[in-house]
Amino acid sequence: MNSGEDIQISKGWYLKKSFFDTADQIVPLDVMATIKIPILIIHGDADQIIPIKDSKKGYELIKDTNKKSVLCVVKGGDHTFSDRKNTKKVIRKTIEWLSSLIAN
Repeated sequence: MNSGEDIQISKGWYLKKSFFDTADQIVPLDVMATIKIPILIIHGDADQIIPIKDSKKGYELIKDTNKKSVLCVVKGGDHTFSDRKNTKKVIRKTIEWLSSLIAN
């Protein structure tokens, strides 16, 4: 992935490194409330940069606009999921979530 190549994760779904590079960009809550497409929020409960309450507040704004939106809390996850096992959890959850979008 670091070489810039796409990796196929499932039936026509591909991810690039840029997906993970931008995955933690902050979306203002007033904008988040207007988004109608499914959203996956992944937040580490040991994040010292952004409080988990911010992700929970964002999820409360979107959960009723699209039933496929999900909040996933990674136990022990820091802001960048620097522990390898947490990175794997994030990747696995992302793949599962993306796959669920095309399963129906």
